[in-house]
Amino acid sequence: GDGARGGGGLAARAGAAPLANTRLVTEAKNPKLKTNKSAAKRFRATGTGKIMRRCAGKAHINEHKSAAQLKRLSTKKVVKDTEWDNISGMMPYLKLNRHSNAK
Repeated sequence: GDGARGGGGLAARAGAAPLANTRLVTEAKNPKLKTNKSAAKRFRATGTGKIMRRCAGKAHINEHKSAAQLKRLSTKKVVKDTEWDNISGMMPYLKLNRHSNAK
């Protein structure tokens, strides 16, 4: 039809060339993996690829604990192998070396 809303565009006219597809074809990519932010704040990787964690029991109620106990709780510990898959799955881009974690 004719008119403003008749729908008679270029493709509707007889003898008109088909419109070129201007969209670029891109390959489907896998989505980016997200880092679990709570895990990122609790665990760190060493230069050799070990996962380190803080000790529990030092956040509060320290008045009755000895200085030696508080000093021991201040050190970082290596994450055990039983938790390795769980933590490394939450932080997919962390550079890790599983074999360096074994004692």
